[in-house]
Amino acid sequence: MKKITTAMFLCLFFSIGVYSWELGVIGGNISNPSHLNYGLSSGFGFLIPLVKFEVELTRQTNIEDPGFPNAITGGIKFRPTFGRYMPYAVVGIGAEFKRFSLDRDKYDSFTFIGGGIHYKMMAVFSIRADLRFLNFTGFNRTRLTAGLFFHI
Repeated sequence: MKKITTAMFLCLFFSIGVYSWELGVIGGNISNPSHLNYGLSSGFGFLIPLVKFEVELTRQTNIEDPGFPNAITGGIKFRPTFGRYMPYAVVGIGAEFKRFSLDRDKYDSFTFIGGGIHYKMMAVFSIRADLRFLNFTGFNRTRLTAGLFFHI
């Protein structure tokens, strides 16, 4: 009975609540100091059509100790659609770390604001260009990325 109830809840949740989902691979450059970065980005929308929630997992290359090569971010996007073009603004929080841990001392947290544009090449594929300003305690970084996304 629990499995049936859970399955029915998930079907109802995804049919009514979630109206869109996107998954993509991203890559680009992050400044201060300059490093290449790459990762995965996922976004999903609920009842409000112009608002999406986003989670990204990224990794920076050639980080020297005591740097943090991995990052996770979560943000809220405002993204209207104009035909094939989907510009957006995003604001959120994130953390850089070496290895996943529950110890707060092993993270460097930040806030970010940015924007970008998706261009739909087909109904389910888009390319994205993105610029974000990361605000750490005591210093700032700029991140410029591009990516390929799949939309459901």
